[in-house]
Parts: sequence; C-alpha cells; structure tokens
Amino acid sequence: MMNDDKSAQLLTMESAIQSGNDEALVEENTIEAWLSCQEQRIKLIYTRPTENLLHLPSSLSFLTLSSCSLTNGALAVCLQGLTSLKRLHIAQIMSLTSFPSPEVLQCLSALKKLYIHSCWCLRSLGGLREVTSLSEVEIDSCISLELVDGNGIATIPSSLEKLSISGCHFHHKLQKLCIIGFGHLHSLESLSLNNMPDMCFLEGLSCPNLQDVHLINIPKLTAESFSQHHAWKSFTISSSEMLSLMLSIKDFKLPEKLYFKHYDEPSIKFESSANFTSIKSLEFSDSKVMSLPRSLENLSCLERIAFIQCPNLSSLPVFPSSLQQIEIRGCECLKRTCQAPNGENWPKVEHIRWKLFEFSNYKGGVSFTIQMG
Repeated sequence: MMNDDKSAQLLTMESAIQSGNDEALVEENTIEAWLSCQEQRIKLIYTRPTENLLHLPSSLSFLTLSSCSLTNGALAVCLQGLTSLKRLHIAQIMSLTSFPSPEVLQCLSALKKLYIHSCWCLRSLGGLREVTSLSEVEIDSCISLELVDGNGIATIPSSLEKLSISGCHFHHKLQKLCIIGFGHLHSLESLSLNNMPDMCFLEGLSCPNLQDVHLINIPKLTAESFSQHHAWKSFTISSSEMLSLMLSIKDFKLPEKLYFKHYDEPSIKFESSANFTSIKSLEFSDSKVMSLPRSLENLSCLERIAFIQCPNLSSLPVFPSSLQQIEIRGCECLKRTCQAPNGENWPKVEHIRWKLFEFSNYKGGVSFTIQMG
C-alpha cells in the first residue's frame, strides 16, 4: 500500500512538471508530492522507533542537532527533562516534520534561543507557543513551515523579543502573516524578514516595544502593512521602492537609523520633498550602489555614515556639517579615493571628526586606521 502511495506521488510530480501551465501551481504540487514521499520514506526507515530514541542529561545547556535522521518522536524524547537547556540549534534534518507537543516543550523552562535552519520537511512548530522563556527565534530556509495554526495565530510564544525569518518563500501561506499572529508579541523588539518575495501583507508592526525592523527582499509588500506602525529606532531595507513606499504613507516618520542592505540598484534617490531630518545614522552594506544623491547634504541631523562591502562605490557627495563619523569597510575603490592628502574624496571627508577605514596589511590580515579630524 505504501509503495502504491509513493508511486502515485511520483506520478503527481511528473505530471506537474510536464504540464507547465501555472508555474506557481506546478511548484506547489511538486513540493507537496516530494514532502509526501519523504514522509513515506521516514515511516519505512523507522519501523522500530525505540532503537532511535536519545536520552540526554538534564544539566545540558546547549544542544545542536544537525544533518541527522531524527524523527518527531525521537526529538520529543531528546528534549524531555532538559530543564537547563538555554540554546537549541536544529539544522538540516529532513526527517523532521513537527516539533513536540506542549506537554513536552513546557519542560524547557530555561530555553532562551532557538535556531531552525534548512529543515525542509518541517511543517509545524507544535507546542512551541508554551515555551514562555524564549526570547529569540531564528528560522531560515524552512520551506514547508506553517507559522500560524488553523485559527491564524502564530505558533510562537508572546515572550519573544527577537524574531528572524528568512528564505521561507516557497510556501503560499506565508503570503500573509495575520495581525493575530504578531499582535500578541508585546515584548517583540526586533523583527527581521528576509527573502520572502511572495508575501504581500504583514500585520502586527504596531507591537508596542518594536524598535528594529528589517525587511529585505519583500517586493510585494503593500502600504497597508504599515498603517498602524509606530516610531522605530532603526529600519533596514533593500530597495528604493520600499523607501518610496514608506514615504508615501501619511505621517510616516523615518527612524534615527536607516540602513540599506543587499541594495542591488546602481543609485539611490532621496526625494527632496521628504523629511529626512530625523535620520542620524545612515548605512549601506553588501550593496551594488555606485552613486549617492546630492541631496544627502540636506540631512541636517546626520551624525554617522557607513559603507560596508560596497565594491562599486568610488565617489561621494558633499556631506552635511553635522556628520561626525564615517566608516569604510570592504570598499577598496572608495577607500583609495578617501586617502589624505590627494584622494579625490579627501576634501569631502577631511572635516569629519572620526574616520574609520579598513585596509589589508602586508601579512594578508585586516586592520583599521582611525583618524581624527
């Protein structure tokens, strides 16, 4: 019977690939069929589960489970009684489909940090919501994971202070994270969402303690997601479209710290009509930007600017007199043009009090030079 089920799923995968009518539907059907085959394979492998149970000492404080054939039941046994566990890291376990029940996870009374990476078959976080000691959760490349239960409530505890979700872009249910899911995270201070190109709507950005927001490669996000936002301390984005979207929202106030990460456009534009006076720190990292706007001079409260791993950037605009610190790391072209006394950009940075430049020394290492104006 099991072989018949696998054959049917393989036929589903084959027909989905051959049809090619709807790319999104083909992708979803293929993933579902592949997951079903994985589940059937796991049942065949673990016909005697008692031989695969793992008992660990209750004094354990850090646990990493990686690249092993661990079943749902075996994980439950692993975690039972780990009352001292502070950090749990689970990575690349393709046989895992669900976290244990609330009864099992409630014993993790000391758990502070949870990292889940590349567990492609993981569908449910089980009773994770009951682990009220958790303060930080990071989920990366778990393409089958459903973050909400049947009632649309996120399966993460309200005690969370830092949440990072990355690379979960294949699952259609991630197109919308409901307000019920994030609205109960009253302790949330940092939210990072990366590489989720299909997500259109995000609610819950009005969490009262939310200070740091990272939205990287979420091109379909709409302005409605920010209708009830409050002032943040820092905001990290990856495109000019996201910046324009923010500025189009009535009464939206830019935070003190504005960061551009993985910005793949050659230039950036600051609209002259926008109010940038709230920005004190501006940073570009891992970006392909080649030029900066002249209007940067109008950021009258700007105190710090940083360029990290921006290999295409070689020239700088005139900076405002308020600027006190400039940092250049991993930008060889820019670093050369900012050297005293003959660098092309030296006259533009000479007045800045703190200049932090990274350079490679003759031994192949990395060093820093700090210059005071």
